[in-house]
Amino acid sequence: MDRNMTRRGALGALASTGLTVATFGASRAATEPEDVVRRFLDAIAAADLDAGAALLTDDYDPHDDDAEPGPGAWRQRRRTAEEGLRNAFDKVEYVTGDLITEQETVAYRGRVRVSNDAGKTTDVLVLSVFRVEDGKIAESWSLSDQDAALEALTD
Repeated sequence: MDRNMTRRGALGALASTGLTVATFGASRAATEPEDVVRRFLDAIAAADLDAGAALLTDDYDPHDDDAEPGPGAWRQRRRTAEEGLRNAFDKVEYVTGDLITEQETVAYRGRVRVSNDAGKTTDVLVLSVFRVEDGKIAESWSLSDQDAALEALTD
């Protein structure tokens, strides 16, 4: 039996098990930095704080002047931030942006689209850099301009 025939037979057998079979290049591991950050951002968008915290190292450092390190402190800060967003705006939508990866560092540019009760909408630009270590986020640096969004919605 020729080698291509054997390969096709093996792929067919795998496909029949219900597994997804990729024939062009290897699939990325769940611990690759970009995948870890994508799952983290998805958890934030879904307000799944446990899933987000599970993607942080035990000594995660957000590099925020007054933030304590670790997943538990992140979960509490995120809960407070989400409550603040939901109380301040009628609608909050996370808009996925760009990810650029270089080794263990992932840069993210995205938006949070917010609307007030009058239906006026604006976007808050979010810029973040994440450092991933052993399949978890070890550090992050973030900037956003929430004050500009509040100003735009009150004009």
